[in-house]
Amino acid sequence: MFYQVLDRVMVAMYGFGSAVGKCLVLMLALAASAGLGGCTAHDWVHAAGSILQARDAYDKQARGDSIAKANSAAAQAGR
Repeated sequence: MFYQVLDRVMVAMYGFGSAVGKCLVLMLALAASAGLGGCTAHDWVHAAGSILQARDAYDKQARGDSIAKANSAAAQAGR
């Protein structure tokens, strides 16, 4: 019901339909939940930084493992 009303309003005012209206409602709901949930910009930046640090650590470990495998294969091929 809500989406139908929103769809009619969006079409009447802006000329686009339900997919965009639903997307706008979801973005509004996400923004409201983040704002009302106490998430600040600092929290988002801290979370993004933590994710990037974890990704860098994973990439470093993967490179180390790859180099170790290559060295092991080269040592076995040289015997």
